[in-house]
Amino acid sequence: MREELQHLSKRQLVDLVEQLMDRVEALEERVQHLGQRNTELEAALAKSRKNSFTSSKPPSSDIVKAPKPGVTRRTGKRKAGGQPGHAKHERTSFTADQLDAAWEYTLSACPGCGGALRTVARGAA
Repeated sequence: MREELQHLSKRQLVDLVEQLMDRVEALEERVQHLGQRNTELEAALAKSRKNSFTSSKPPSSDIVKAPKPGVTRRTGKRKAGGQPGHAKHERTSFTADQLDAAWEYTLSACPGCGGALRTVARGAA
């Protein structure tokens, strides 16, 4: 490319320089426009990230409750509930003289789907 420039006339070189200057000017305008747009977007992003945890805004101004920072589901070695080897604590049953009355309830239909029930002999599953 540089060798080709050496063979150009003065008028051709001036035209080329003018074209390049126009191109540089257009690119500088584009860079300035993109810089302004970037600043606007960064401000909008910062505003959207602002909530009652990250600023002095009251919680009532939060659109959606932000998750509390640092609160994660506990994933430890132990499962929820009583641990193996722990003594069982149960409420003692009522004695016969503590009971006033007893009721027997029967279903006429399946509570889930409303379908008919069938009789099953005790002990059979």
